[in-house]
Amino acid sequence: MESKILIHNESQISYSVQGSGPAVVFLHGYLETKEVFESLLLHFSANYRCVAIDLPGHGSSGCTHESLTMSEMADCVIRVFDELNIKDAAVVGHSMGGYVALEFAASYGPRVSGLCLFHSSPFADTDEKRVAREREKDIARQNRQELIYKNHFPKTFAANRVDEFGERIETLKVNALQMKPVGIIGALNAMQQRKNYVGWLEQFDKPFLYILGESDNFIPLSILDKIMMPASGKSVVLKNTGHMGFWEALDEVVLALGLFFNSCYSAQ
Repeated sequence: MESKILIHNESQISYSVQGSGPAVVFLHGYLETKEVFESLLLHFSANYRCVAIDLPGHGSSGCTHESLTMSEMADCVIRVFDELNIKDAAVVGHSMGGYVALEFAASYGPRVSGLCLFHSSPFADTDEKRVAREREKDIARQNRQELIYKNHFPKTFAANRVDEFGERIETLKVNALQMKPVGIIGALNAMQQRKNYVGWLEQFDKPFLYILGESDNFIPLSILDKIMMPASGKSVVLKNTGHMGFWEALDEVVLALGLFFNSCYSAQ
């Protein structure tokens, strides 16, 4: 994936663009980079203008302070939209990227033609999760973030498939080791402070897709019993899949996203 750079608020944002046509934008998860979407961009760039963005502090994008917010992350996304003259786009947010996508859709609604939460949640952090994130912040401040990666990345795959994706896990660790503590802490702070968008999502009036993993260690299937899907909403549950459906269930994800993107632009 060839990357491009723009400057926003004295920091750089890295992004990739492939293909032409209606725009689709991919936002990655915590400790990841835009490269996790490489297979999806390769597939969908035949019919769409595909954009993948390194969120602040991740990949080649900078982060200048620890008190990062979801609003600031969403502002980085709109900066890319404006740079590329994107009028509107279908936005796919994986994990933390889903939190950013919700903030973006709530703040810049006319620029969103559809929303996909991909192994993500519209809920705010629980008190228990906020405490866990504080522990991770302390580890990052001690410059011992390899402890975070060692525990985090194996859990992102279905338990019975960790060995199958061993090379992917090692690549994720290597890429994450390039992150500076300020970027890790900033992302943790943004996730801790994010809003609850459950009520907002119920009223969302554009195409909505919720992709979940049957064996996800972070987002349980029981979440479907706790939210009211919008009238335009559809959900897809990936069998024998954890938190990384773009690798664990690529064919099913391509099918689901293809139908979703078509619904986003069929009326235009």
